[in-house]
Amino acid sequence: MINLDEAEYASGEYLTVFDDLKMVEDFDQAADCGANLLAQQDDGSCIYLKAGGCNIHERRPTACREFFCGGNEDEFADMREEIRKTRILDKLEQ
Repeated sequence: MINLDEAEYASGEYLTVFDDLKMVEDFDQAADCGANLLAQQDDGSCIYLKAGGCNIHERRPTACREFFCGGNEDEFADMREEIRKTRILDKLEQ
């Protein structure tokens, strides 16, 4: 899940998990209840992931800009492994 920062959330530019509800005005409250999380598709993937690529790449949230799933940073090792497993399962289901 991608957390929008305060400015990204306040911009209203991104679809969030709570888009059916009104925007929570206080960002700390929004972050506490998860209202600042980027929306997901039914399969759990990012709502902006289309045809194998990001369709908002030029204006993607900061969290997406800072995380590179092919990078070698130790702090992202578990996440990279989950992405790898998901990709393998997706290929098996096709």
